[in-house]
Amino acid sequence: MNASAPNPTYLVDPKGRLQQYALAGHSVCPQYVVIHESGPDHDRIRIVEARIVGQVYSVGTARGKCKEAEKRVAIDALLKLGLF
Repeated sequence: MNASAPNPTYLVDPKGRLQQYALAGHSVCPQYVVIHESGPDHDRIRIVEARIVGQVYSVGTARGKCKEAEKRVAIDALLKLGLF
């Protein structure tokens, strides 16, 4: 492998990287579970957990779309795992 070639792991989005980790170690995809929602429909605040085989790897809050909350908890889980 060329030492100057980029590591393909770092080219994948955070949710994709967490999925790679979960599939490699546990043969399952991570689950993103909304544990609480509040606020008006146009400006929801969501608390989301990232789980792998039932274990919570991260909990995070985001305003707006669910995908943004999922991305944030994936990044946090990767940081905790030393993969980001």
